[in-house]
Amino acid sequence: KGLVGPALCISHRPTPFILPVASSAPAASLVATAIYNGLSSYRNRAGKPVRVKPGGTGASDPTPPAAGQEDKPAPAADKPTADKGKTVYKIQFLTAPSRLGPGHRSFKGLKDVEHYRDGSTYKYTVGSYGSMAEASKALPKVKAKFPDAFVIKTRDGKRIK
Repeated sequence: KGLVGPALCISHRPTPFILPVASSAPAASLVATAIYNGLSSYRNRAGKPVRVKPGGTGASDPTPPAAGQEDKPAPAADKPTADKGKTVYKIQFLTAPSRLGPGHRSFKGLKDVEHYRDGSTYKYTVGSYGSMAEASKALPKVKAKFPDAFVIKTRDGKRIK
């Protein structure tokens, strides 16, 4: 009552909270960013990854790894050292703003999941194939659970773009 101009109503409470919003584009962008960051932070704490489509923008301040969980390469128990210098194909199936623990429910039963960091984003892969054809053959099985999955090329544990 008595508001002039646009307003944001937050009604998850019995009594709605009304927040006046400036009508300028920069102010609207700030509000949208604050809402996204708040939801992203909540989802991270709840263990649910936030997916942003290519070309979209993510949180301006991604959640850092928890204490004692610095970004270390994923365990590679069965990775032979003979792969050094060789091209290895993997299936990338998930991207998250924070590191997910081994066996996280987002992996939907996939085994031997590895991750790498690209800027402030954690990218998750499965499989290790000697050719694009082998990886492409395994891709439909992963796509059944992760429709946006695709094959990437790596060498010495780093993605080749």
